[in-house]
Amino acid sequence: DDISADQSLYYDRGVWHEFRHRALDFYTSLKWYRKGDPAVQAAGSADLDWIQIPVPDDAGVGTFKDAALVSLRSDWEVNGALLKSGSLLSLKMDDCVAGDFSGVQVLFEPTERSSLQGSAGTKNFMVLSILDNVRTSLQFWEYVGAGKWVDRSSKEQGGTVEVGCDVSIGPVWPDDSDDIWVTKYGYLQPDSLQLASASNCEIGRA
Repeated sequence: DDISADQSLYYDRGVWHEFRHRALDFYTSLKWYRKGDPAVQAAGSADLDWIQIPVPDDAGVGTFKDAALVSLRSDWEVNGALLKSGSLLSLKMDDCVAGDFSGVQVLFEPTERSSLQGSAGTKNFMVLSILDNVRTSLQFWEYVGAGKWVDRSSKEQGGTVEVGCDVSIGPVWPDDSDDIWVTKYGYLQPDSLQLASASNCEIGRA
């Protein structure tokens, strides 16, 4: 038996999205999508409006403006290419729903020594927190539209995160700002809270 079902409508940086989820168990779910319209009632809409998203049942699907963000929990072969478990993918939401993954962009792919810890989205940027060789590094991706991103990360080793320091990133107000809250903690320095901008593509030194 299914364990839950839900439907959500939300506004993401100028674009309305609407999803339906049917959770088969704690790790897999079926997902449907339609272009969001706050004037359309959820119960009064025709099922023909909804399209099932053709991604693995254990994958997660989120959004950033008009882009779909797909996080993989298992390997997935698409157009002859193997996308690894733990990867973060981006493409146009329209293409994702249509099953056209020819333009997919890999924002992160894990290695034997690296994994994605988390992400934080601002108005125009996505900040990825990556654990690499037991050290945290940050990647700054700027969204340029149509599901595509440009890597604006610092070339400094560790992405401006000091050795012995961990960091968590949170957006201040992602609809209108690229500002981020930066919380640093570790065994070599006292905890600190900073206000920074993702547009600077670095968090600075404490």
